[in-house]
Amino acid sequence: MSISLSTDILERLWPHAPHSLVDGMAMNSEAVLAKYGVATPTELADFMAQGSEETGGGWEIEEDLNYSAIRLCQVWPTRFPSFAHAAPFAHNPRALANVVYGDRYGNRPGTADGWNFRGRGFIQVTFRGWYEKLGVATGLDLLAKPDLVNDPGHFLEIGAAFWKLDGINRFADRADFRGETLRLNGGYTNMAARSQWRVIWRRALNIS
Repeated sequence: MSISLSTDILERLWPHAPHSLVDGMAMNSEAVLAKYGVATPTELADFMAQGSEETGGGWEIEEDLNYSAIRLCQVWPTRFPSFAHAAPFAHNPRALANVVYGDRYGNRPGTADGWNFRGRGFIQVTFRGWYEKLGVATGLDLLAKPDLVNDPGHFLEIGAAFWKLDGINRFADRADFRGETLRLNGGYTNMAARSQWRVIWRRALNIS
């Protein structure tokens, strides 16, 4: 039996998401979820819980890199050990992205890859390497057009493609939500919020 997301459930659980985003997700959901192997309500609940936390319920679909100098020292203490180190990058998102994300995971040194491939989309895809892999999986030219990650018509598919490529479903299938979060996030950032979103989505999908 195929599964899908309705406009009604998305509007109810993501009330602050743009209507265009909700409509695009609902319209494509049945085909997208089947294509990328999100095949059970349990898998869908975990998938949507993680995407809900990553995007603030569809409201924050692009990484905010507008930090004060003080906050930079708190978030990246090794890279910015003092106010003087942080000051040139304060409230300068492009420069910050290029310095903190440069020369890693496919980003090329001396380029704007850090900014061009900053966190976007359902899973907050980051780094040129992931944009390239997801472009191959979906048939979209995400290297030339990285903003497609946030396009309502592709938003859900790119999230689902990441879910499949990173092998996350297996954690959902064995109810290992911590392992799933570690795999997706690389840590346990906002674990309480992720767990609460999981409760919300399981309830909405009638999972006991």
